[in-house]
Amino acid sequence: MKKDIILAGVGGQGILTIATVLGAAALNRGWNLKQAEVHGMSQRGGDVQSHLRLSDQIIWSDLIPYGKADMILAVEPMEALRYLPYLAPESWIISNKTPFKNIPDYPDEEELYAEIRKIPNNVLIDADSIAKSVKSPRSMNIVMLGAAIKYLEFTPEELKEAIKMIFSLDPYVMRITLFTLYICAIATFFGMIIGVPLGSALALYRFRGRKFVVTLVNAGMGLPPVVAGLVVFLFLSRSGPFGDLGWLFTIKAMVIAQVIIATPLIIGVTMSSVAGVDPALRPQLRALGATGWQATWAQLFEARFGVIVGIVAGFGSIISEVGAVMLVGGNIEGRTRVMTTAIVLESRQGKFDLALALGIILLLISFVANAVLVGLQGRTGGHA
Repeated sequence: MKKDIILAGVGGQGILTIATVLGAAALNRGWNLKQAEVHGMSQRGGDVQSHLRLSDQIIWSDLIPYGKADMILAVEPMEALRYLPYLAPESWIISNKTPFKNIPDYPDEEELYAEIRKIPNNVLIDADSIAKSVKSPRSMNIVMLGAAIKYLEFTPEELKEAIKMIFSLDPYVMRITLFTLYICAIATFFGMIIGVPLGSALALYRFRGRKFVVTLVNAGMGLPPVVAGLVVFLFLSRSGPFGDLGWLFTIKAMVIAQVIIATPLIIGVTMSSVAGVDPALRPQLRALGATGWQATWAQLFEARFGVIVGIVAGFGSIISEVGAVMLVGGNIEGRTRVMTTAIVLESRQGKFDLALALGIILLLISFVANAVLVGLQGRTGGHA
């Protein structure tokens, strides 16, 4: 049993929520799930599409080949037509009728509907009107999800349970989520403080040993997180050189491990971004009377989107990491338990509902980070 679904629409219409609910329902069944990151514009109004693959067998790729999708589920009619090449013969296209006119030469609506109706298996509904009729206009995406239930072979009860699990604010889940964000924010901040200046210096200056330092940074970008955790553990253990500090199994140890993981990524991306700035800019600024520091700040400003990409990449690398924080934090409830370590624990204890809820929230955070990266890479011309 498998379902390959193309989700299509416009930024801000709830594509991610549809994917999350379907993914939760599939995981509740014990199915496997793969979802490609959202492709397209990250801001509201840009076209967005995502591949969602659900199966009771192993899924080898997160991308659906052309002509193999079982369904196109679209919250905007023109976006439904955009991805027709993916649709398999005899498969379904389910689309909202309400257009999102984000371009000046948007096609005639009736022409769009006529093209959709040429597909033998099609469903066209006015989901926006239905959502407004129940005084919940923002739930248009859930209306579209309901329209697709029959053809996805999920029961309404399964989707209701998935929605309830995602949107109910369980205190335990929320506490761990907020604590995880807190820890990762601190580690990312210190990684930024260290990584941005070092990355900039490696890009702007030539000095003895630079190649060796760049080699270390590149090696650090591929450092297994569990190795970073092991190093921190050995240094902070009772028999280690810093054992007297008593930092092992505390927030401090977790932050140190995460800084070690995130910093090389921030340095590397910052270095490539700053190096990509027009090399003529610095001498021109110096010729105009700028000091060395002023010229450096100007180059950093030009590379700002790439630098932010590095910071987001560093955050993404640590929020989904489990080995290092498990080693140095100990997964102590109320003190050092984060989302990844909680997922491991709850799964081992058979509490799959909690593990699944945490997993879905972690996926949501990762998708948001990916969307930010895609948008910023677009701003930097794809060089970041």
